[in-house]
Amino acid sequence: MSTATARLLALTFALTISATVSASSFSFTTIDVPGADATLPIAINSSGQIVGYFTSGSDTHGFVYSGGTFTPFDVPDGTGQTFATGINDSGQISGYYLDFSSVEHGFVDTNGSFMTIDAPGAVNTQAWGINNSGEISGGYSDGTSAHGFIDDGGTFTNVDVSGAMGTVPSAINNNGDVVGVYADSSYALHGFTDINGSIDLFDIPGEENIQVFGINDADQVIGGFDDSSGSSHGFIKTGNSFSFIDVPDGTNGTAATGINDNGVIVGAYDDDNFVVHGFIGIPTVPEPSTLVLLISGILGAACARRARSKR
Repeated sequence: MSTATARLLALTFALTISATVSASSFSFTTIDVPGADATLPIAINSSGQIVGYFTSGSDTHGFVYSGGTFTPFDVPDGTGQTFATGINDSGQISGYYLDFSSVEHGFVDTNGSFMTIDAPGAVNTQAWGINNSGEISGGYSDGTSAHGFIDDGGTFTNVDVSGAMGTVPSAINNNGDVVGVYADSSYALHGFTDINGSIDLFDIPGEENIQVFGINDADQVIGGFDDSSGSSHGFIKTGNSFSFIDVPDGTNGTAATGINDNGVIVGAYDDDNFVVHGFIGIPTVPEPSTLVLLISGILGAACARRARSKR
């Protein structure tokens, strides 16, 4: 993926050794904000509403995509730099913006009413995910290092991977489970999950520079990574199994950024001309749990037929 796209997708601021890797099948649809230079969907809720941001010249604006219609928006106190990064089932939107001093602040947009979020002691704050309870995940800089946080109604709880140079929780599901990235001592990025208060660290075996963006209520994790040749791909992590995601038109890279409880995904890709487009991915094969039920049904029917034939 192009350097420009990597910058746009970057989160500012041991490991799973044994894993199964496979390809994942989706039907892809491209979505582009009319007139935009680049479109980057970041999150999708259970109703299929999508939020993200797009670039136009030197400005970045948030958008909501619903029912085939794009609605751009900007935080009123922003300077033409608004990043929408999360949406819950009530349509509340989380994100961050730059003020006139180029300081980053988080925000929550509730039906067009904006509330600013600043972590205590923060120099810069980014809000990322938001769940149906209004809990917000994000990261902040205290001027020395980057830390993660969960904001529950104005009460902030730090989320930090032990020994990390920086931690950013990028998403939170309705169970309160958190997913994100951390930087090691070499500032290489790795993934983490915080499920039921237990932090697990992970990498994709043999791959590099993981970015983690989303988690649904089934604890499926979505993100992107660079392979050894420098090409970018999306991934879904289910348990210890990884499925790779590549948009057919994404000849210069794919990044997966959001997943809802129906398994529908969103993300971005670079075309032949390094233009960044958004996409929606609809699963075209049954989920593993569905396959298990299907196989069980087939086996059950076969046993029933065998029993009848013996009688």
